[in-house]
Amino acid sequence: MTPTSCLTRRQYLLGTASAAVALMTGLTGCAPAQQAMRGTFVQPWISHQNWSKQNWMDKCQQMKMLGATQLTVQWVGQHSEEINWRLSDESLKNIFDVAEELELNIRLGLPYDTRWWKVLQTTDPTILAAFLQTASEQISEFIRQSRWQVRPAFVGWYIPYEIEQYSWGSEARMSLLTQWLHQLVEITPTNDLQQVAISTYHSALHAETSLSHVWESILARVPLRPMIQDGVGVEGLANYAMLVPLGEMLKRQAVNFDLIIELFEQEKADHLSDITFKAHSASMDRIREQLKQAQRFGAENLVSFSLDPWVIGDTPEAKLLLKNWPA
Repeated sequence: MTPTSCLTRRQYLLGTASAAVALMTGLTGCAPAQQAMRGTFVQPWISHQNWSKQNWMDKCQQMKMLGATQLTVQWVGQHSEEINWRLSDESLKNIFDVAEELELNIRLGLPYDTRWWKVLQTTDPTILAAFLQTASEQISEFIRQSRWQVRPAFVGWYIPYEIEQYSWGSEARMSLLTQWLHQLVEITPTNDLQQVAISTYHSALHAETSLSHVWESILARVPLRPMIQDGVGVEGLANYAMLVPLGEMLKRQAVNFDLIIELFEQEKADHLSDITFKAHSASMDRIREQLKQAQRFGAENLVSFSLDPWVIGDTPEAKLLLKNWPA
């Protein structure tokens, strides 16, 4: 896999999920499995900027019906030279009002700069440093104006950038990363129970360092909660073996972490030149195998990526997965 194809996959996961449709009727009896994913990601888009309370109530009821008790709102908005939008304060209030009525917890994602993956490809350290500073300022501005952390449903902040080992092979870049993460944690007000979280995954690209080493360096300075993507949607079930060193290191250091179960399956391109990422909902049989692997991994929570659109969706695969969702 080339860096371009990896980038396209990540951009897809962060930027192209469709809006959910209503659950099919007659499913009010659905309940989560015993080995359940109690959390799920929610990805707001520009179309969600001014959703009403009823819009969010419908969405959250669907996810609660499928077993979710904690929602990670991936970001409050996106910005770059090409795009600039943010959920309105009224919409965020609606999200928290609904969550508290339904007894759901919210981990709230911070503003996201869509240039992240493009900047990571640069070899110029000044470009990367400038981007990190800008992202920090954008997050700091939001935090200064935010009061969402005092809401009863709030359980922590989510930094909407993904950490892998391919982009951080040099000591200089690792130093930039740890300094930046330390700065972000310093400006995000939390208490002892509200850890700041960030996603991480094992890159299939050849790297000069390991994912466990990256996280050893981070955790030596920054108290973060890793949310580990299992990577099965693209790399298959064998990807769990690539995550074992990271999981063992986190357990040795008694670090709480979440494991993200990917509910999609990449569709292989027909031509080598086709690098556009396409996917469909995974089968329930494959998800059950993921859960078996996950139970041995030691994560505090299992989080799906994500009920919407891979279970709450209008594709044939999503409808089949919904039909087979454990009762």
